[in-house]
Amino acid sequence: MWTEWTNAAGLACDFAGFCLLGYEWWRGFTDHLDNVELEAVKAEHQARQRTGLCPPTNPLSAGSEVGQLRAVAAGYRYKARCDLVMRGTPVAVAFVLIVIGFVLQLIGQWPTG
Repeated sequence: MWTEWTNAAGLACDFAGFCLLGYEWWRGFTDHLDNVELEAVKAEHQARQRTGLCPPTNPLSAGSEVGQLRAVAAGYRYKARCDLVMRGTPVAVAFVLIVIGFVLQLIGQWPTG
């Protein structure tokens, strides 16, 4: 009787681990889309400067568009560093859950007799 419960517990751990990995993948995907959007804004600004539609500004001035883009880029770099640390833990927990689930299923299917 206990083998069925260890098998079920193993499946539950596997499911939780895979759900956690899927959630982290989704978070990474949406962050990637945010970074692509930032790159598009920067490319549009550079194109406007090249065509003369936007006069060149002093990049060191706080109110300039370039200064604002640099501030946004610095914020994204800081967020990326924080996310790298914060995402390591859930991914490690997901892998541990998957391994525990595998071991529990293996124990649940072990022939007794």
